[in-house]
Amino acid sequence: MTYTNGTLITKDVARRIAECGNISPAISVEGFEKETDARRGEGTHRRIITAMENLRNAGVPFGISITITKKNAHVALSDDFVDFYFNTQGAMYGWIFQYMPIGRGVATELMITPEQRLDLFKREQELIEETDLFLVDFWNGGLDSVGCLSAGRPGGYFYIDWSGNTLLQGHKRLAGRLHIRPAARQGR
Repeated sequence: MTYTNGTLITKDVARRIAECGNISPAISVEGFEKETDARRGEGTHRRIITAMENLRNAGVPFGISITITKKNAHVALSDDFVDFYFNTQGAMYGWIFQYMPIGRGVATELMITPEQRLDLFKREQELIEETDLFLVDFWNGGLDSVGCLSAGRPGGYFYIDWSGNTLLQGHKRLAGRLHIRPAARQGR
């Protein structure tokens, strides 16, 4: 799986992805055209829909990735949203990220409210229990996996900040910084 905005997935690129046989793009959306274009630029949603058509025609399984913000929480996972992306466009899975301001100069006003987070959790559980949708929420889903979905182990969340510092549940700093050995970068 690879995350992408999908805007460069032409017919030829979709064909080449199909030939690989082991790539499934998770295409970033923010809702419908209005929400997606507002955050990602005018015309982006139209290009995303074209990419999905190209992937479908090439037989490539794909999904969606959505970042939930205060501005799109009302649209995300609505009946219309689910019908459009999963039934009409053919997305096979959905990765859900709740906007978390990390780094310098971030927009905290985009964070969802506690009430929106609870509503989102309830809607996700409803969809998972009543449909055959494959949905994963990196924040709300932590309860289901007994910790961070990316760390794959019980006991809490694992996080690497923009400076390379590693942190565990409750942001307890691990010893030192994350260092990638040269051999690991070379695939050895």
